[in-house]
Amino acid sequence: MSNKLMKKRTLLIKVAALAVVAVLAATLFVGCSANDNSGQTPVNQNNNNAQGVQTPVGDNSESEKLEEIVIEARGFLYESYSASSGGNYGDRTIKYSYLGIEGAYWGDLENGVPDGWGSFMDSYEYIGDKLSADGDAAAIGYFENGHLTDGTLYNYKGGTYKGYFSNDKPNGYGELTINDVEYKGNFVDGDLTIGVIDYEDEDDYYGEISNLQPNGYGAKWTVESHLNGTDVTRESSFTDSGYYQNGSL
Repeated sequence: MSNKLMKKRTLLIKVAALAVVAVLAATLFVGCSANDNSGQTPVNQNNNNAQGVQTPVGDNSESEKLEEIVIEARGFLYESYSASSGGNYGDRTIKYSYLGIEGAYWGDLENGVPDGWGSFMDSYEYIGDKLSADGDAAAIGYFENGHLTDGTLYNYKGGTYKGYFSNDKPNGYGELTINDVEYKGNFVDGDLTIGVIDYEDEDDYYGEISNLQPNGYGAKWTVESHLNGTDVTRESSFTDSGYYQNGSL
């Protein structure tokens, strides 16, 4: 990834973080002020303040951690995966077994294994005496020493993953789309740990994630549209903020 792209990404994340700090500071302050006896309330138990925003009650460190998590997660909203530019495929096709699939690889090779830009297909066929990759694409991108490091993996957890890999698993920034739900953020050993869940029919979630559902500190981002004559205004705010377990607050 170029230094220019990294600087641009860092700038966007900082701008997003500053905007979110202002929103969270206001909502968290209201939530904490409404609970003067917070020391008597168990940590991770939620309380509704006057604005309907749930904040964790307890010492200030709980609110600060929630704020930090949501700011970091919202930063992924402005991330965007862009595959490394692939050159021309090498005119080389080999039988290859990858991720438990017996198929064929077509692309750049080094010492007889995928290395460089290429495509792994889930089957193969012979046309005359020439091997040809066939079927559906299982993985496309940049390979190093036989393993995908940067690209697209199909049929991953029932969806399509685009991003970075290590040890044949999503590791680092990635985007996973399953049906109409998009998951964006930081993956560790194949599991999304923090980021954004962009739902089709409900408010998006920002925060800690496990097993592709809210787990840990996070909040929902609500956008409301108001029509005033011919003008449309939109108001956005964090709601349902606090500590989630298995998808529930």
